[in-house]
Amino acid sequence: MISTVIMAISTVAQVAAASEAGQSIKSTQVVVQTVDETPTDNRPVLWDKVRADMTIDEVRAFYPKDGKKIKWHKMKQTEVEDVVIIEGCEAEVEIQHESGRVDAVKVKGKGSLGGRCSDKVLSALSAKYGQPSITTNKRGSLFRRQGSTAVWGTQNGVTKRFKWFDSGMGGGGLGQASWELTYTGSSGEIAL
Repeated sequence: MISTVIMAISTVAQVAAASEAGQSIKSTQVVVQTVDETPTDNRPVLWDKVRADMTIDEVRAFYPKDGKKIKWHKMKQTEVEDVVIIEGCEAEVEIQHESGRVDAVKVKGKGSLGGRCSDKVLSALSAKYGQPSITTNKRGSLFRRQGSTAVWGTQNGVTKRFKWFDSGMGGGGLGQASWELTYTGSSGEIAL
């Protein structure tokens, strides 16, 4: 917002001296424009335009429901489909806001042959954020797919948790997501 102020420049002494002498004084007008700054949004960016702790209305203003690529699932989440992450690799994005505010954003890679996209995404994440601070391997079971997890600690208030699957039903690729990346704000990580 821009405010315009017109200021008359003349000192009190100049006006008083001129009036005693019976003279009038012309004041000079100066136009001054000031810019009212919008308060800075300090909430950390999780993904794209989504910030931690955004309200559902704020999220949905950025991602209006279109019935095709953007879906609203009641109060639980907003879903954006067919997002190109890296050339040849698409994902579905779940903006999670079950509490009424954004808790996390989960990016789920679509199926790919032999997990090629999980390798590409992991390489891109490492190039952008450095080596992960934690990497773990999980064995598969009847209820859990085998895979690995890499975590990049808090940077700008955001923790990134990348999971890639290498076996099990749809494991590394075609049937299910070959990878998932979850962004969470630091305050949402633990309630101590």
